[in-house]
Amino acid sequence: MLLKDGKVLVAGGGGTFLDGLVDTLDSAEVYDPKKDRWSSAESMSQWRFHTTTLMSDGSVVVAGGQVLREGDGLFAEKCGVRTTCALVLASTEVYDPATDTWLSRDLTRPGER
Repeated sequence: MLLKDGKVLVAGGGGTFLDGLVDTLDSAEVYDPKKDRWSSAESMSQWRFHTTTLMSDGSVVVAGGQVLREGDGLFAEKCGVRTTCALVLASTEVYDPATDTWLSRDLTRPGER
């Protein structure tokens, strides 16, 4: 996500490792193109594939998405040979670039958990 100051926030996502396992990330980094330098940002509270929106105040909203993770007990059912399944998230996080912090909020309605 391109931030108002020209830096780029890269948060979450995932990938397939050499052994074929899929993993979702909670990490975040900021790229400064003026200095051609990456720096670590505070991690999100939840690993996720998600959507991002830049707000008028410069904060970034990370909403919904899903978790795709191998064998960590998050999933209610086994999918195929492995235990990798998608868990849809009903939460949002807001990144404040000025303080490099995340705020989290669960969006599920009472009784839906």
